[in-house]
Amino acid sequence: MKESPFSGSTGNRSREKFLMAVRILSPMARIKQTKGKAVPNKSHFVDLLSGMLTTSLREKQDFIITFEPADEENETCEQVHVMTGRLINSCMLNALKHCVSLYSDEGARVVTRQWC
Repeated sequence: MKESPFSGSTGNRSREKFLMAVRILSPMARIKQTKGKAVPNKSHFVDLLSGMLTTSLREKQDFIITFEPADEENETCEQVHVMTGRLINSCMLNALKHCVSLYSDEGARVVTRQWC
């Protein structure tokens, strides 16, 4: 039976952080008015991300950030997706590394090091 990413002694904290990320990523979360335009409050989001990254490194979990382009009809901002947990297997990792090599001339890069 596969272990849940929310089980264990830090399970409740991980679940709370995940749920907080979901609330922040919802379309109307953390919106404020700046010069007549609604923009997301990015400073709170960046603080949340740094905590999620620290937890992922400590627990040796995958940490993925990806941008989804804005839908021209409904949205004016890109969506940011942040995912943590045991998500990538060796086959997927090799495919991602290959994609990075294909787009290296456009600035794509991968950084690899041992983590003991």
